[in-house]
Amino acid sequence: MDNSEIEKRIEQLRLTIRPAQASDAAEWLRMRMALWPDANPDTEAQEIAHFLALPARPALPTLHAVFVCPRPDAGLCGLVEVSIRPYADGCETTDVGYLEAWYVEGLSQILGRPVRF
Repeated sequence: MDNSEIEKRIEQLRLTIRPAQASDAAEWLRMRMALWPDANPDTEAQEIAHFLALPARPALPTLHAVFVCPRPDAGLCGLVEVSIRPYADGCETTDVGYLEAWYVEGLSQILGRPVRF
């Protein structure tokens, strides 16, 4: 597969970003564990459940919004977790938007097969 074919396939994917929903919990946990392999899976799952709970619970200190990228076939291939912190290093203002987590799988994982460049 040459680069032009890869570019065409990427264009065909038309990946979208959307807010996380309850059906994303298992994939969200999978990606969190990939980011933080030393974390406790039970603790991570509890935080995800807290975020997704209905009726809504108060926001967690470091988790105010989550956005995911669905794979074309099934599952997720990326996520971001964001919060509003009272301050951040290097900022002179308060209530700073903060990127808490960012996970994106490699192109071969998204396509479901190895990619040669």
